[in-house]
Amino acid sequence: MRIHLVGSVPNNDYSREEEDIERGLRDHRDFFEAAAEIGRTCAERGHTLVVGSDFRLTVDHHAVLKGLVPVVERYPERTFHIEVWRPNDPKRPFEMLKVDYPESVRIDHFMSSPGFPLQHRRNPHAGTVNTNLWTFAHQSALANADVLLAMGGTTGTERSVHMARELGVPALPVSTFGGGAARAYRSFETELMKLPGGHALSANWSGVRALDLVSLAERVGTHSYFISYSHQHIEWCDLVHLGLYTRGRVVLRDRDELTIGRDVQSKLMNAIGKAETFILLWSKEASESKWCRREILKAIELKNSGLPPRRIVMLRRDDTPPPDELQDLLWLEARTRSDTDSAVNRVVAEESLH
Repeated sequence: MRIHLVGSVPNNDYSREEEDIERGLRDHRDFFEAAAEIGRTCAERGHTLVVGSDFRLTVDHHAVLKGLVPVVERYPERTFHIEVWRPNDPKRPFEMLKVDYPESVRIDHFMSSPGFPLQHRRNPHAGTVNTNLWTFAHQSALANADVLLAMGGTTGTERSVHMARELGVPALPVSTFGGGAARAYRSFETELMKLPGGHALSANWSGVRALDLVSLAERVGTHSYFISYSHQHIEWCDLVHLGLYTRGRVVLRDRDELTIGRDVQSKLMNAIGKAETFILLWSKEASESKWCRREILKAIELKNSGLPPRRIVMLRRDDTPPPDELQDLLWLEARTRSDTDSAVNRVVAEESLH
C-alpha cells in the first residue's frame, strides 16, 4: 500500500537557520519520535512510503531516516520502496540511500512544475518554501497514493487533507500534535471517530502505538488490483473487473491503463508494481500467452523482493495445469459467472490477511 505522509512541526514558524532547526527538534521531540515510529511500522509491514522533503523538521525526514533505515539494516535481504514527490528542482531527496543501501532501497522520484516561476519557490518575507508549490506536489502524490496520513504542519498540510477527500483518497489527519492536521481533523471529526480504530487519530501519543495508525490506514486505504488475462477472455476479465469495481476497489489492466504508441511492455510492468493484489485469470489460452507469462514472472519478482503486489491469486477457468512457479498458489474456481462472483467475494474478503 502507498501511504502518503504529509506534515512538519505544528504551525511551523522556524527558519532554516541551523540554530532554529535545532530548537525545533528540541521543541517537538514527541512529534518526531512518532514520525519515526510510523515510518518504521510502515516499512516493517511492507508499505511504500510516499514522501516529499528531507528537511529535518518534516515528518518525511524522520519517517525515512529514523524509521525506515533501521528496518532496512535489520532486514538486508528485503527490498523497500520510497516514492518522492516534490516541486520541480534539481534536488533529489534521500538519494544517499541509493549509495548506502543500493540493493535494499528502491527510490522513485517524481518532480513536476506547477507552471509558475521558480523564483516563487520561497516566501521572500519568511524565507520558507512556498506552500502553494508543496500543495501542487502533494496533489500529484495523492493521485498515486492509497491513503494519506497527515501530522502537524501548516495550511499546506490542512489543504492536503481536503484535497485527498476531493480526490476520493482516504485521509487520516492526526490531531494529537496540533497544526494543520488538527484543524483538518476537527473539520471531519464526527466522521473520523466512526472509523474502527478512529480514536488513534486524537489520543495522546503515549497511549497510541504507530501500529494503531498504520492498521487504520490499512483498513481505509483503497486496495488495488492488476488483472492478467488472455485477450480471448475479455468478457471474463470485464466480469472480474466489474466485481472488484462495485466493491470499491481500484483495478489496473492493459485495456484501461495503456496508451497506443507508448512502450506497452514497460507500462504493463509498472502497472503491476502499483497493485496490492495480482489476479491471474488462468486458462488454456492464458497458458499460451507470452504476455501473461511475462506478467506472472514480473509479479513474482516484485513480491519476492518485498514490493507490491503483496498477493498473487489465480482464478481458474478450466483444468489447464498452473505455471510451475505457481503450483503452490491458492486457486479459485471461476468457470461460471456464479463461480467468478463467489471467487471475487473471497478475494476481497481476504485482503486483510495479507
